[in-house]
Amino acid sequence: LANLILLGIYGYDVILGMDWLAKYHATIDCKHKILTMVSSEGESIVYNGNPSSSAIPIISAAKVCKLIKKRCAAYLCAIEEDDDPKLEIEKIPVVRECPEVFQEVPGLPPDRELEFTIELQPGTNPISKAPYCMAPTELEGLRTAQSRQKSYAYLRRRPLTFDVGEHVFLKVSPLKGK
Repeated sequence: LANLILLGIYGYDVILGMDWLAKYHATIDCKHKILTMVSSEGESIVYNGNPSSSAIPIISAAKVCKLIKKRCAAYLCAIEEDDDPKLEIEKIPVVRECPEVFQEVPGLPPDRELEFTIELQPGTNPISKAPYCMAPTELEGLRTAQSRQKSYAYLRRRPLTFDVGEHVFLKVSPLKGK
């Protein structure tokens, strides 16, 4: 007894789980679309799949665009068959031009158990000052601009004194004007 859930997936007859297939000792011949199982009574059950007219369901680019606009999940996959599994170094154009520079690598480099560290002398600390990445002329211009701005700030902070004697001045604001 198994729960069979119908899925609206074009190109598939049925999807069976690995546990269910193992329970009934299933063997699958994908090329001929044949599923052979052994029932609980020991009988051999053979299921022949329907031969499909097209091995790959084809969808148009316009249909793909419509589905993507409807926020359907889309995956772009490009599969290329490699006729020659071993890449020959002579097939690479740059290597053909300069063969003396590129030598054949016999394999991966060996694993090395090295730790790369910088050891400090006792009683010293690493330098924690960040490097100043400006050209000397830029740095000098920045310093003169800073000192000029500081001098203007000093002028603004000085108290202003009026030597007018015993006269009193009244400031009238036209905005508050009552």
